[in-house]
Amino acid sequence: MKDILIKPNVKDVVIIPDLHGKVEVIKLALNQTKYFPVFLGDYLDSFTRTPEEQVEGLQLVLDAITTGRAIGLLGNHELSYLEFSMRASGYELQTNELLESYALKDKIRSLLLPWIEINGFLVSHAGVSLRLLDDLDIDLDQYLDKNYYPEIGVVRGGFDAVGGLFWCDYRTEFEPINGVKQVFGHTAYRKPEGNLGIIWKGEGDNISYNCDCLDSSDELLVIKQDSTVEIINLMGLDDES
Repeated sequence: MKDILIKPNVKDVVIIPDLHGKVEVIKLALNQTKYFPVFLGDYLDSFTRTPEEQVEGLQLVLDAITTGRAIGLLGNHELSYLEFSMRASGYELQTNELLESYALKDKIRSLLLPWIEINGFLVSHAGVSLRLLDDLDIDLDQYLDKNYYPEIGVVRGGFDAVGGLFWCDYRTEFEPINGVKQVFGHTAYRKPEGNLGIIWKGEGDNISYNCDCLDSSDELLVIKQDSTVEIINLMGLDDES
């Protein structure tokens, strides 16, 4: 993987999965001092939160990135407002108007990363499946070097055999890559799965963690400086807990 690393002296990293307008969780993550927050994308599009709340949360993340207090990744729901071919469910004209009025689209492009390596883990919005690499007949480094990841699998309404790192569906498309540890979100759990929080496939150097969006679970993954992981809940972000 390319050498895009957070500073080695940064404390343990807490992974904040898909938020979809939960501005209070963003504030909690940014106001605590235990962990360095890394957001997995999908700050926008919610059926319960207002466009104003969604854009406020995105602005908080972007501001934190510019001041070195967080890292933010790009999600398919942000790409939905940048590229018509990436249009996702939940798209709202009012949200698009707010993004344009606050001149946030250029900031989304320049500040939100498609992926990052953290303490030996490839961290992205939806993960990279071995099935995708086999379908494209390339290796992981070649895929990441593309810097453009348009693949939307048929299971998510696209025309590709397997979704890419913005759209891979964990339940139906994801297969671990040998020798690569991953952390990602994107795929929300649904009945009969229930609120599972964090689940994983593989073990050792092949393990990949899927972090459920915070609509259905309050579990968060912490990647420690020694490359081990810990599962906490939202209350664990409270400095006084």
